[in-house]
Amino acid sequence: MDKWRKAIETGNYPKEFLTVTKNGKPGDLWPIVAVARKIDEGIEEATFPLAPKKFVIRSDEVAEPVYYGKGTAPQPLEIFLAGIGMCMTSIYGEGAADLGLSIDSVEVRVQGDCDLRGLLDFHKKGYENRPGFAKITYAVKIQSKEPKTKIMELIRRVERACPAHNTVAHGAPYEFHYTVNGKPLQTVNA
Repeated sequence: MDKWRKAIETGNYPKEFLTVTKNGKPGDLWPIVAVARKIDEGIEEATFPLAPKKFVIRSDEVAEPVYYGKGTAPQPLEIFLAGIGMCMTSIYGEGAADLGLSIDSVEVRVQGDCDLRGLLDFHKKGYENRPGFAKITYAVKIQSKEPKTKIMELIRRVERACPAHNTVAHGAPYEFHYTVNGKPLQTVNA
């Protein structure tokens, strides 16, 4: 974290920093890219073109009768929730190091309550209920001999600093860009 802080404060970005530029100068935004592809019935695969190594994650849906998957990998929404939890545990580690705290273990259980009525359009009214999580609940277990006041400081820091949690909690603007048969498709975002 110190390397990142120094680079952002001084504007002296190391080569491995892939920053979004503004007016040809490095900006404070770091692009993180995942490319998801449908590879089989019910199975998706994600790759990460900006990562220094070739990583692949596969997702699948549960087998019939609910979905059309094979049940061979976590569902996409499970991976989504895991990403939030893993980001939080990473920030717990970095925050503890920054604060000089000794943490024996951290576990973040993330549960999302998904509204299936919106996903499955039960009423045939054009997805009347919003598909997605109606609520996300975090259950954080921390093992440490540090005083409670220091742990509370760490918890506040993580809730404030975790990019995944904050994106879910506060939203982010989004854009869609479509290409069909190699040509851009002009659309109006819904």
